[in-house]
Amino acid sequence: MTRARPLLVSAALLLAACAPKLTPQQEWVMDNFESCRTETGAWNARLDRVDADGRMHVTAAQTQTDVNSVIACMRERQQREAERQRAPSTPTR
Repeated sequence: MTRARPLLVSAALLLAACAPKLTPQQEWVMDNFESCRTETGAWNARLDRVDADGRMHVTAAQTQTDVNSVIACMRERQQREAERQRAPSTPTR
């Protein structure tokens, strides 16, 4: 059995190294979901999956209201970021 352990460790490391990286959209969702969940008090909302394009799949154990609250928070954050990127920067003197 002692020979099997190094083989298992090697296999686990190989799988971790080959794991796909998150897209920027997935990273944004992962970074913002928990803070929106906390901000809205939507404790029952759960992030099940995030697609490569950033689409998120959220469920709630008891009520759809929690899901709706988190989604609204995420949309507001995304809109604020988009507006910030579109705003012309004013030169400082």
